[in-house]
Amino acid sequence: MNIRWVAGATRSLSVPWDDFKTEAIDILNDAQPLLECVGVLIEYSRQNGLEWSGGISASYDRLNEALSLTIDAIENSDCIAYSDAIALETAPALEALYGVLSEISISNVNTGKEDSI
Repeated sequence: MNIRWVAGATRSLSVPWDDFKTEAIDILNDAQPLLECVGVLIEYSRQNGLEWSGGISASYDRLNEALSLTIDAIENSDCIAYSDAIALETAPALEALYGVLSEISISNVNTGKEDSI
């Protein structure tokens, strides 16, 4: 998914915004299942007092803030703000979230805990 985001950031600057806006919305909509799944994981981790709750929550919050900037850029039809929001905020936030999810998975596999993802 992250490759598509970064490619979209570049593409948004190379084609007329009206031609790209639908693609920008599609890219944003593709993130919805990830956000919903992570939201479920956060709730699970909080209810069960899991040690990784704070890390995943912080990454999720960072991604939501980045996506807010992305949505604002789409609503304002601002290709430069869109490109900047993706390249400087959303893509790094996605990478951070993937990193946290990987750490949780690896940690739980290594320890044999049953509360793994």
